[in-house]
Amino acid sequence: MVEPKIRASHRAVTWTDALTLAALGLTVILWSSAFPGIRAALEWYSPEHLAILRSLVAAGTFAAIAVATHARPPATRDLPGILLIGLLGVIQQLALNYGARTVSAGAVSFLVGTVPIFTALLAIAFLGERLSFRGWAGILTSFYGVGLIGLGEGEGMRFSTGALFVVLASIAESILIVLMKPYLSRYSPLHFSAYKTWAAGLFLLVYLPD
Repeated sequence: MVEPKIRASHRAVTWTDALTLAALGLTVILWSSAFPGIRAALEWYSPEHLAILRSLVAAGTFAAIAVATHARPPATRDLPGILLIGLLGVIQQLALNYGARTVSAGAVSFLVGTVPIFTALLAIAFLGERLSFRGWAGILTSFYGVGLIGLGEGEGMRFSTGALFVVLASIAESILIVLMKPYLSRYSPLHFSAYKTWAAGLFLLVYLPD
């Protein structure tokens, strides 16, 4: 009777790992495709207007999902943290949009590639997490690969003052990821994504009249 339980547990862990890898892979694909879209949209929209347009689309989509899934409102004690995470999301969007106007694609790729490093360092400092040697090797390899992409472009790594905005966006995103993790033990990833998107939208409403 013991052996079937062990096998069932093993299957559950394997399925969870597969879903996690699929979610991470989808995140990478969507983020990668979003960047050229940002560059193209900035030909017609200001950084502020592009940020609020993206926020309105996301907020509306999450509103429909929340109604369909009967999402419960967040607890009152969690509202300050959710608002802070939303504000960091606004900083990340605006800083990236401003940076993308003047920084070459290679430099942006290089700088955005620092997010995992910032996140790992913050998680070690504030969440007590630890990375194995393989984890550090993977991060350094990824960082090196992103650098090669930037250096391989025709213009090389040409940094402008907008690079500071991209660095700010990377740091804001890293802090956001670390702050968000404890809340995921109390809320589903889908519903918490809705909460932080709505929180960011509240701050961006200042640009709505334009």
